[in-house]
Amino acid sequence: MNSVSTPLIISFYTEDTPYQLEALKLIHSCNALQIEIDIAAIRPRKTWARSCAHKPFFIKEKLQHYQRPVFWIDVDAVFFKKPDFSEMVTWDIGIREIKLSSRDKRFKYVSGSLFCNYTPRALAFVDAWCALCEEALKKEEDPVCLDQITLSDLIDGGFEVTIYPLPIAYAKIFDLDKELIEQEEVIIEHHQASRLYKNLLS
Repeated sequence: MNSVSTPLIISFYTEDTPYQLEALKLIHSCNALQIEIDIAAIRPRKTWARSCAHKPFFIKEKLQHYQRPVFWIDVDAVFFKKPDFSEMVTWDIGIREIKLSSRDKRFKYVSGSLFCNYTPRALAFVDAWCALCEEALKKEEDPVCLDQITLSDLIDGGFEVTIYPLPIAYAKIFDLDKELIEQEEVIIEHHQASRLYKNLLS
């Protein structure tokens, strides 16, 4: 199983929701920079949190289908520059960690930008993430950020996979990080439309 230096950008949006408009912005930014993408529509789940929890299953599907690395990006983000993924060729997983949020599993990792290589350990990692989400979804309660909580549990549980820190330029949060990076250095910016939409879709 060989890794490929250029991953495919993947994302999904829930159809017949405001996220369709966010998807158009992301697609436009990718097309303008000639970035290869696969952005799909899915049917909304019962709640916003359950729709978000589809993320690991979607990533697994695309890894298996394309048999190449993928780079997940939340659909309410945009590209400002064409990324250089050459340094990630030897990685299994790449994700940004926010040290200031280390005590809160919901916000410790910026799962809106996530590199997954097509390697045995990365595939096993995504399988395990899916299993944790599936188990959590069987419970009656519907925790917000279920996908992020299970991701944090998996990473901090010492799963055997090489996880590299994704630079902030690939996962800038539009308002929270504005003092941490110059705008001209930003490659991907997250607009976190969930702050507006999640109550409408729950």
